[in-house]
Amino acid sequence: MDTPHLRPVAGGRGDAAGVTSRRARGLLGGACLTGSGLLLTCLPLIDTPLPAIVLLMLGYGISVTVNTFANPAVAELVPPAQRAGILGVFSGLSVTAGIASPVITGWLLVRADTPAAGYTTAFLLSGTVLAVAGVLFALLVHPERDRHDPTRSDHVPA
Repeated sequence: MDTPHLRPVAGGRGDAAGVTSRRARGLLGGACLTGSGLLLTCLPLIDTPLPAIVLLMLGYGISVTVNTFANPAVAELVPPAQRAGILGVFSGLSVTAGIASPVITGWLLVRADTPAAGYTTAFLLSGTVLAVAGVLFALLVHPERDRHDPTRSDHVPA
């Protein structure tokens, strides 16, 4: 999902304009995740198909934009020699949701009294996890504080 209206804040132009990496990556990325989680938790309240589809698309669509904030933050924190490896591990871990989600949703559906109850539980669980992850992302991502500093005594050479 391309968000051209956010590029000046989230991208290099935001850095040049004096926007801190914490605001551009941590807070904005956390807001996207939290917002998508809230949208998904509202999904069981919608009974009309078209608005439900729009809410579903927005909820899951906005959640994946976190990669545009997380990858630059990780790249900013990791020494250049380890950057490719860490980003590869990070990408590998981030796709585990695509493996776990269908399994968890299937498990919830099998155990629910009705399919509607199972899907309600699945969307509430997914939305809650995304919203909590968004709050944690906003609180914990602070590249200026955590940036790699080769002058620190705990520096590991590449």
